[in-house]
Amino acid sequence: MKYCPNCGAALGDSTASFCGECGKSLKTKDADAEKIEVSKAISEQKQKDKKKQKKVKNKQKTKLKKRETKPKVEIIEDPIDDGYDGYYNDVLPPDLDRVKEGLDKELIKKIVAVAVGVIFIISMCVVMLYLL
Repeated sequence: MKYCPNCGAALGDSTASFCGECGKSLKTKDADAEKIEVSKAISEQKQKDKKKQKKVKNKQKTKLKKRETKPKVEIIEDPIDDGYDGYYNDVLPPDLDRVKEGLDKELIKKIVAVAVGVIFIISMCVVMLYLL
């Protein structure tokens, strides 16, 4: 059984952090020192983990560099014989000799005229419906 270091009262629970009689903390400086040591150990472990991660990343980078520096060997496979005899290889596309053309202005004018005409006819129909 444990006793309170401040008032001497018997403590029923050994895991209590405060005395039931006087209400003072039962933690000693040793417990605080242990927490500090544990936190230091944790921070040191995190630093070690970071260093390991950096080493792993550096190794991966060097592996990638080694892969890039290796000469690439291309494997040329034989073409698949699918029965094509190359008959149409000499046929050129019909627009091969044309230079990139702009928009056809005459065609645009015609499309706009048709659209205006359709809108005019629809508006005339609406007006006729209101008048009748």
